[in-house]
Amino acid sequence: MLGLAASPAAAQRQIENHVLVSSAMPPIRIAFDSTFTYVGTQSLVLFGGTDAEQHFFVDADGSRIGRMFWVQFEGKRPGNPSVYDYSRYPVMSIAGRPFHHDGRFFGVDIAGERPGSDFRGALEFLEQRGYRLGPEVMRQRLVWLLDRPARNELMIIYYEDLQNHGVRIADLEAGGRLADQWEQLAQRLLDRAIGSMTLSDF
Repeated sequence: MLGLAASPAAAQRQIENHVLVSSAMPPIRIAFDSTFTYVGTQSLVLFGGTDAEQHFFVDADGSRIGRMFWVQFEGKRPGNPSVYDYSRYPVMSIAGRPFHHDGRFFGVDIAGERPGSDFRGALEFLEQRGYRLGPEVMRQRLVWLLDRPARNELMIIYYEDLQNHGVRIADLEAGGRLADQWEQLAQRLLDRAIGSMTLSDF
């Protein structure tokens, strides 16, 4: 999630109705619930030499995004020696694939995001298409490491607007009225994410 460099490659995956089709790295089909609208793709090159291809599916009320899937295919370029490490996050099986997962809640402030980061790029892309995420959200990130050493990954991030649930960040922070319920809320968020998509072989 660092600055941009060089020129990005064109998107390598295709969309068939509500299905994202990837023929390689990894070969997989990801079908999303029909309540989500596909709003497009963009390709970025992140600082240090990492290719990222982003796809966005939103469930919105006008311009306000209530729920969203952000899918990112990401891989290190040959000159980039770094590898991915998600060892601090638990792993679960989704359709037989191992996904690291973690949940969090936070405020969305596009101006506060580092210029050139993949998240700022995502927010700008959505704004250009008339959509707004936030200002307060919770999300579950699912990451499948595709090789060893881990130089390629598939990342699926599911967002929900906290306003949908009548919840504020202050409620979830230490001392908030729901602070002791975050783990249960995060698990239900994970369940909704998994229940809104289906992974299958290409």
